[in-house]
Amino acid sequence: LLLHLPASLGLDGLALRRMLRAFSLAPRASFRINGLKAKDRLLQRLMEHGWKMTPVPWQRNGFFVDAAQTGSSLGRSLPHVTGEIYFQESTSMVPAEVLRVAMQSHGPTSMHGEGLRVLDLCA
Repeated sequence: LLLHLPASLGLDGLALRRMLRAFSLAPRASFRINGLKAKDRLLQRLMEHGWKMTPVPWQRNGFFVDAAQTGSSLGRSLPHVTGEIYFQESTSMVPAEVLRVAMQSHGPTSMHGEGLRVLDLCA
């Protein structure tokens, strides 16, 4: 799967090195949008409530939280409580993207024609 990392994220050369360097920095609060539960205009509603966000470059539904409403707890925010968003470190968003691209490229088999095996060590 590591062979798919640069292509699956659309990064190469300097951009890839920057992403890998970013993995060593202190994590920033980040979240993913739950496409099954998110209501219309979610990002606009968050901005109206004082959230400032930056897209996570390697995850189309991922965002860094640069600022939120003063005094608010992100984990108690209405979008989090209702399941529209869930908080996840941006580095944890990478494996799902790489696997998605690998599955699109090769289906459920590896490059060598063997069944694709995935070991989930997240528990």
